[in-house]
Order: sequence, then C-alpha cells, then structure tokens
Amino acid sequence: MVVRPGVVFGPGEKGNYSNLAGALKRGLFAYPGRKTTIKSGGFVDELLAAIEFAIEKQEAEITFNFAYPTESTTEDIVKTFGRVSSVGVKYPILPIAPLLAIAWGFEVLSKLGFKNPIHRERIWKLVRSTRVKPGWLLSNGYVFETDIEAALKTWSQETQGTFA
Repeated sequence: MVVRPGVVFGPGEKGNYSNLAGALKRGLFAYPGRKTTIKSGGFVDELLAAIEFAIEKQEAEITFNFAYPTESTTEDIVKTFGRVSSVGVKYPILPIAPLLAIAWGFEVLSKLGFKNPIHRERIWKLVRSTRVKPGWLLSNGYVFETDIEAALKTWSQETQGTFA
C-alpha cells in the first residue's frame, strides 16, 4: 500500500499546524503573500482510519492520496483555529517580495556561519497551494468522520489547547 498524504496534523506533530497554532497564540502571524493559498491535509486519526479502510479492501496494490475532500485556504484554517481556540483571526498580509528579500539576507548570514532555518524556498512553500484529492478513498466509499473544524476541536481537547 502506498499512501500519499497532504499535511497531516494532530497530537505530536511538530510542523506546520503546530507552528501556526503557536504563532496565532502569540499574535505573531501574518499571511505570507495572500490569504487564498490552498493547503490540503487532514487529521492524523482520520489518516489512520483511511489506512484501516484501505487494508480492509484486501487488494494486492492500493495507492491513495489522503486529505480532506474540501479544500481549505490559509484563511479558512486560521479562522477555524480562531473558532476552536479563541485566538485572533485578523492578521495582515505581508507582500511576498520583501519577505523574499529578508529571507535572502538570512541565507547570506547562514553562509557566513550564522545558521538559521529561514530560506526563500521556505517562503515560497508558504505561498504555493497544495491540492491533494482523495479520489481513491471517495470512489471506494470512504466516509470522512471529521472535517478540519472537528479535527482541530479534538486536537485542542486532547492537548488542553496547546496543539502540541
């Protein structure tokens, strides 16, 4: 079986969604370039349910993409965090050109020995839409048990609002 997931979030995740939750809590978030970037993904518990569903099919080979079937923009995700955790939802949009220039400066510092994680490619990653369609799951009758809001509520409850 091959599973190709979008962004997977939930307890123990130390990546995109956890970083976003922390930035929103601290009020240190701004949309990089635009609010309409699409980010496909799903809750880790939903991913496990989808894998179990595929295993039960008992087919020799299965390859499927995993993400919620409804596309979510960065703004949708931020607003959903706001509904489930009472963080602010109004943030500025920072133009991409200055962000890239700042990142280039950090790249120069890194080459001079001042290592840091800031790089222009990381900025572009925040602006590029990722669309993952769960075609195989849907065409084979998989019913998603959660959506992004239900998943974030569950995650918040499981972690006492820390999203860690």
